[in-house]
Amino acid sequence: MLCSLDLVATSLCDGEAKEKQVAILSIHKKDFHVEPGILKSVRPFIMREISLAQELKTQKLDDRVAVTKYLSKIVDEAVKDANEQWQARHESSTELTPPLPLIRIRVDYSGPNAGGGNYTVENPQRFSNRFVGRVANSNDVVQFYLKKKQTRRKEVTLNDQMRTSYKERLTRVFVAHSYYSSAVVDLQINQTLRVNTELRTYSHERVEIQQRHQLYERES
Repeated sequence: MLCSLDLVATSLCDGEAKEKQVAILSIHKKDFHVEPGILKSVRPFIMREISLAQELKTQKLDDRVAVTKYLSKIVDEAVKDANEQWQARHESSTELTPPLPLIRIRVDYSGPNAGGGNYTVENPQRFSNRFVGRVANSNDVVQFYLKKKQTRRKEVTLNDQMRTSYKERLTRVFVAHSYYSSAVVDLQINQTLRVNTELRTYSHERVEIQQRHQLYERES
């Protein structure tokens, strides 16, 4: 027999709400056969997720009594479904008493309009304590949360991409042209300075040669 190590609900999440199963593996020489089976002794676990903005569109945001009444109805229905599931698994054993089920209701209490406020809800532990003796988790039946605000992403069209690409290429060309122009100007300046220096050196040498020649003629 093969079975999962996770035979009980270790956390109140959607993955744990699925049915626990075992598998009977039969092997004969080179042949094998797997027969799945549902565990009937596992405590029932029902999970629901609702949005008050969708379910209570006509209710006022500050009407906590109406919200509490609606959520209590949801929990009652979940408890009823859990007991019916247990009875369906144990039709042959009418003497067995269903164990207290695990119930988790995740409630998005965000308002219907962004920035228009949220629904007023009761303290989650106080609400859960209403079901003591009916559920196994009487301290955390309900979980309230706010829906994350979604930021709109700017759609980038093909024209925007081409325009951006053109701007980038134009910027690269401008930078390259500026660098090239500056390099050319620096080269021209350096060449001019070098020519002027050579001309001055040549002029000094020529004057010095003429002076030596004149001095030689006088001595002779």
